[in-house]
Amino acid sequence: MGAGKSKGWVPATADTAKMVSKSGFDITPLTEAKKQEAATLSGMARHVTMDHGTERPFTGKTTNGYSGDNKDKGTYVSAIGGLPIFSSDTKFESGTS
Repeated sequence: MGAGKSKGWVPATADTAKMVSKSGFDITPLTEAKKQEAATLSGMARHVTMDHGTERPFTGKTTNGYSGDNKDKGTYVSAIGGLPIFSSDTKFESGTS
C-alpha cells in the first residue's frame, strides 16, 4: 500500500482520541459495537449507510418514517451517527409537489 492510501475502516476503541470537525461535530470513527448496531437497520437502510448503496428514486423512507420525497425544512442526519448530511435548503428541487 502506497503512502497516503487508506487502510479502510478501523474501529474506534476506548483509547481512540475524540475527533471533532471544524463545525464542532464528533467525527470519531464508529466503534465495533456501533457498527454492529448499524447492521440491525433494515435491508435498504443498511445497504445505503454501510455499503455505499443508493436506493431507487421515490422508493425510500427516512428512519423516522417520512417518505423520500419529504419537503419539510430542516437538516437531514445520518441514521447511524446522527451527523448532519445536508440541509433541506440544498436538497434538489425535482419540481414535484
